Amino acid sequence: MSNKKRNLKKILPVAALAVPLIMAGQANGKTGAAEGKSLFNLKLLIFNNAQYEASYDMNANNTVDIFDMIRIKQKQYGIGSSGLEPAVSVTVSETSPVVTSPALTYTESPETTESISTTVFLSEPGSEPSVTESAPAATQASETSSVTTEPPATTVTTTLPVTTASETTTQPAVTTTVTTTTAPVTTTTVTTTTPPVTTTVTTTTAPPVTTAAPVTTLPSKKIISSVKSFVQGPELPTGCEATGLAIAVRWYGYNVDKVDMAMKYMPRQDFERINGRLTGADFRTTFAGDPSREDMSYGCYIPCMISTVDNYFKAVGSSYRGKDISGKELEDLFPYIAQNKPVILISTPELVTPRPGDSWYTRDGRLVQWQRGHHCMVLIGYDKTRQRVYCADPMMRAGIVSWGISEFKNIYNQKGKNAMIIDTGAIDPPKRTLKAGDTVRFAGWVNSASEGNGTETFLDTNVYTITKIHPNTSLPNPVCIGNIGWASYDSLYENIAYYGDGKPSGNEQPPAQFPSSPPSQTPDTATIENGAVYNISNAKTGKLLNVDYGHDTDGTNIYQWSSDNSTEQKFKLKADGDAWKIMAMCSSSGENRMTTASATSDGANVYLYKAVNNTTQQWIIKKSGGNNAYSIGLKAFPGYVLTVSDDKNGSASGTSGTSAGNVFISKYTGADNQLWYFTKN
Repeated sequence: MSNKKRNLKKILPVAALAVPLIMAGQANGKTGAAEGKSLFNLKLLIFNNAQYEASYDMNANNTVDIFDMIRIKQKQYGIGSSGLEPAVSVTVSETSPVVTSPALTYTESPETTESISTTVFLSEPGSEPSVTESAPAATQASETSSVTTEPPATTVTTTLPVTTASETTTQPAVTTTVTTTTAPVTTTTVTTTTPPVTTTVTTTTAPPVTTAAPVTTLPSKKIISSVKSFVQGPELPTGCEATGLAIAVRWYGYNVDKVDMAMKYMPRQDFERINGRLTGADFRTTFAGDPSREDMSYGCYIPCMISTVDNYFKAVGSSYRGKDISGKELEDLFPYIAQNKPVILISTPELVTPRPGDSWYTRDGRLVQWQRGHHCMVLIGYDKTRQRVYCADPMMRAGIVSWGISEFKNIYNQKGKNAMIIDTGAIDPPKRTLKAGDTVRFAGWVNSASEGNGTETFLDTNVYTITKIHPNTSLPNPVCIGNIGWASYDSLYENIAYYGDGKPSGNEQPPAQFPSSPPSQTPDTATIENGAVYNISNAKTGKLLNVDYGHDTDGTNIYQWSSDNSTEQKFKLKADGDAWKIMAMCSSSGENRMTTASATSDGANVYLYKAVNNTTQQWIIKKSGGNNAYSIGLKAFPGYVLTVSDDKNGSASGTSGTSAGNVFISKYTGADNQLWYFTKN
């Protein structure tokens, strides 16, 4: 074929487009010049296959052709939305309706037959789905594209109607003239030959938002001081949600165990393969995996946690329930804290940025995608002056942790503003009346002056003794905490424990998993003298309770040692209400440090520590065997008693329950290695 014929074949499809423009130039008496370019010379270049001249390549496609003639005429007459680019009108013909979403863009290939199913998850009510799809290969029958920021709290499934008639959708256009720079096509027609497409879009319906009772004046800072934090591990490596619930529920006085909350009351679904596809839970409503393991276990969100806590309250006959307050701004959670209501919320571990994670199908065929970086915390305080929030974090052994408000809010927002509280209904837990000598769990601020105008100090969560209360309780800080500083009266209120139907039942009892107390329930005060100094020897080994080398330092190990009449083997017994403090004579003649359990758990070590934590420093001494043998158990959990491991002498470094000669606490069995004799010095 000759070069002229080839050129004609290339230009014929668009020649008709150029003729009106060329004729328009003639009709209007134009010379064909546009920015110094001759339309006549351009025609010579095209039709005579002349050498390429870049100055006439109007559309920069490395070819001088008919489209460059059109560009020159457009410049002459200002055709197109900008004088350069005309708007393009595209007609699409399909066998099912065309769905348009403001944030949905996709590329179609006229030669590809496709079926598209799109599932979109939204993290917040009212947000727009953002999904980008590419045309699949011709051999691909269907494609599912899912971009998940956070699964919705509630899903609404909409199935679009299927039509058999061809439907045409035209995009807005400002001109009927079409110009393209790559191919001689002005109208794109896509015809679907596969069965009509049904597109299922999952959207978010905002959960009902409850409003906290109004607070007359929101204080600038507040911590719910009596919340006790504990860790999820090792029993629940992926059970932060159940642990967070247990922290909050136990604050209201219920003796729920975190493992029971996770394994007994929480809806769970493990993974399986169905028709070759990994199938698991909709993690909005059901825990995906098993919180007692790490592998193939993920978590859940507030709707599942509401079901969990409601299952528990129903099981114990309580009228309390979980209440979803998702969607609130972080600052709008502060009034709940001001009302002593802990807020359970979804964040990330150490505020890491969440990322897209694994995906799987639900049993009803929906594709869901987990978000990497997922963690439950309990918000218990805020300080607007210092721009800090305080949380009980199930991952942190420190217990109460603090974060900057802005960084915490950023992650809270990214995780979809998921939050809940415990709704007590009409029941208002009574407050405890305080007096000097009371022990209180406290975390918060104390001031060096009762008027509140001195130096301010923040105290980590712990159990402290109230040393005095100012006669003028209207002062900002009338309560002295452990001679450390003065606190507000309200910050020290603790709820009386509630059980069952919500009626008060007195002080909280040891959790069900703790053993019963030793046989005798009444401390024997006939033999034990308040303020007297004793050697305390084990009934089995005959060896004495001993402070390692008599060191007067916090954390010094206490073990058993052969009698040597040293000061490190002498202890002063001081009455503390219905309990005793076992003071070490090697520390300020029994006035400074005392025998302390490192934790209220089986196998916890016993060491020397100053008087700050009466929960692990108050002991019940009970006659529990013949020949005036006594058990020495924690007042808070009297079923845990002082125990020795064997008949060897101990050491400073042997601090476990299996270390030679070490003294620790363990569940009471009545064995001789758990009984002790008191010999007055």
